[in-house]
Amino acid sequence: MRKLLLLVVLSLSVNIQAQSPENTGTYYKTAHGKKGEALKTALYNIVKDPSVVHYDSLWFVYTFTDMHPEGYLWDMYSNTTRYPDPTDKTLHKNNYEGSGINREHSMPKSWFNPEDRDSRGKLTYKDVKPMYSDVMHVIPTDGYINNMRNDLSYGETTEPTKGSANYFSVVGPCSLDDFYGYTIFEPNDEYKGYLERIYFYLATCYEPLVGTWTSDMFDADSDEGYQPFSQWAMDMLRKWSKEDGVSDKERARNDAVWLAQGNRNPFVDYPGLEDYVWFDRIDEPFSYDGTDASTPIAVTPAKTTEIPLNNSFFGTRLNTSRSYWERFPFIGERDGVTVKYAYGCEGKNMYVNNTQMRFYTNNTLTFSTEHDLITSIELNVVKNDANRVFKASTGEMDGYKWTGEAKEVQFQLEYASAGVVQINNAKVEVVPAPDTGIVEFAVTPVEDGFIYNLMGVRVDADQLRPGIYIRNGRKFVVR
Repeated sequence: MRKLLLLVVLSLSVNIQAQSPENTGTYYKTAHGKKGEALKTALYNIVKDPSVVHYDSLWFVYTFTDMHPEGYLWDMYSNTTRYPDPTDKTLHKNNYEGSGINREHSMPKSWFNPEDRDSRGKLTYKDVKPMYSDVMHVIPTDGYINNMRNDLSYGETTEPTKGSANYFSVVGPCSLDDFYGYTIFEPNDEYKGYLERIYFYLATCYEPLVGTWTSDMFDADSDEGYQPFSQWAMDMLRKWSKEDGVSDKERARNDAVWLAQGNRNPFVDYPGLEDYVWFDRIDEPFSYDGTDASTPIAVTPAKTTEIPLNNSFFGTRLNTSRSYWERFPFIGERDGVTVKYAYGCEGKNMYVNNTQMRFYTNNTLTFSTEHDLITSIELNVVKNDANRVFKASTGEMDGYKWTGEAKEVQFQLEYASAGVVQINNAKVEVVPAPDTGIVEFAVTPVEDGFIYNLMGVRVDADQLRPGIYIRNGRKFVVR
């Protein structure tokens, strides 16, 4: 059964490749036409808040995200292991290569919020969640080789000191400029691009947090949210991307992770996307569907729109019910308002039929708009088994009506209890976002480290006043 499921996923990935990423529907639509830093933030808003499973549940998730078609676990650190069942607890060892498997944080968990430790100095997964169990980057590997890697940075070495069997992956002094001589872990060429795209995903999915992460691969002086990596690491990751393109295995795993936690890696769906985000194509608008990206998608939201919350709106089948392991969200759009119905962190149920959606503990219902502000949302609740109360990510709740001003509002239930809430539609009011009065002028990017205002006039650092400025071709705000 598991082999059959992976073969289905592999078949699906081939279709995606043949049809281009367009058959992900409108998943990436809000990134259309964006450039550089704005594109990265748009991608963050698309892939953020994955519905990660509990760390202990990853063993089961691996049975459909990481099984080789020949029936053993795919290992990116060792090419000799043949583990048939990741849920077999007798295999969770690291005595020697081939003795067992681990859940490997491709970006070590010790890099996440290192100041948040318990009284014994140890991180707990509560402190680092959801990164701790994000299956996009927590991969199954041989336990012994995982232990050999420890929390070393990825890198390249010409003089390995130790490694896995056949030196498939190795440890040794870094041979790259600016990090020369430091001990690193070098994965095999076969998976370098794969791991690079995982790192670019992490920098995007956790954009607000990445500035708190600490390692030799990060630059404390960099523009944290936009480009957090040290220059040597960024140059290496880009090289790995070019030298090791997206594989069928990578596409299949991306589809399986979408099933497992409801988000995707855009750097897998769009090979070369990093050039639009950080490198030599940052001045080119991104097209999510192959159409002309220089012409923005027309958005004409109604002042008030009625949104049905049923299978037709979300594009599901009649009486669609999902198991715990089918976690990709339902997404629909009307009049410029996008609605996302998802598991939420450790949710357990989702259900939509021809008349309604059901809302369970830990589910999330998110309303968002790109160009305008949402000012009110009134949920039409047709049944509330336990009189459960909604909470919103911002604004104010009065029963089932929310008011405020926001581009995105997420609803959850205030407390856990038995029963289910049934909702058949929502009335959403939007207004145009206020004009900031800021007029921007074209400024030729200058890589000299000096600061310029929007008129292109150089400003000394000690003379900065609140406003928008440009340094090395990028904007920053002084408040």
